[in-house]
Amino acid sequence: MKNHKLQITNYKAGYTFVEVLVSMAIFSIIIGAALGVFSSTLKNQRNILARQQVLGEMSYALEYMSRSMRMAKKDDLDGVHCLVADKANYEITPELGIQFRNYNNVCQKFFLEDEQLKEDKAGVILALTSDSIRVTKFSINLSGEQQPPSDNLQPAATILLEITNSDNTIIQFQTTLSQRDLDVQY
Repeated sequence: MKNHKLQITNYKAGYTFVEVLVSMAIFSIIIGAALGVFSSTLKNQRNILARQQVLGEMSYALEYMSRSMRMAKKDDLDGVHCLVADKANYEITPELGIQFRNYNNVCQKFFLEDEQLKEDKAGVILALTSDSIRVTKFSINLSGEQQPPSDNLQPAATILLEITNSDNTIIQFQTTLSQRDLDVQY
């Protein structure tokens, strides 16, 4: 029988310094890219949430104003004189807001003050927008006849709001509305 010698060779297990450096560089690039994407996603999410808050708040303010103005009444009651003009529906105020007699026969006004949209209802003034939103423009355009005797058109009001949020993004909102009560001769 033949004698077979078993030869065992010891190999050292491990990596060279160059292999470790290359793997660390690749790992660092992958982690850096992942952190950059994560950071960008968080920043975008914050911006989206801030804009969503602005849109929600302005949607509420416009809906509240629109609902109140659609339910306005002609200022023709004895003892209730909200407007300077006789038997008018709406009136632009000196501070470029709008005033009208609401469905409860109370004088109601919307106006801009200190970059906040505000409401004055029977002398009680409330802010409709928060401090985090700056309303930079509030304008109202009235159309349709406002007073007799040539009262042939339904009065309508177009509201334009321009706001600036905390990241200086400018957003404009516009809506046109008219009273629910018909105020035309037919």
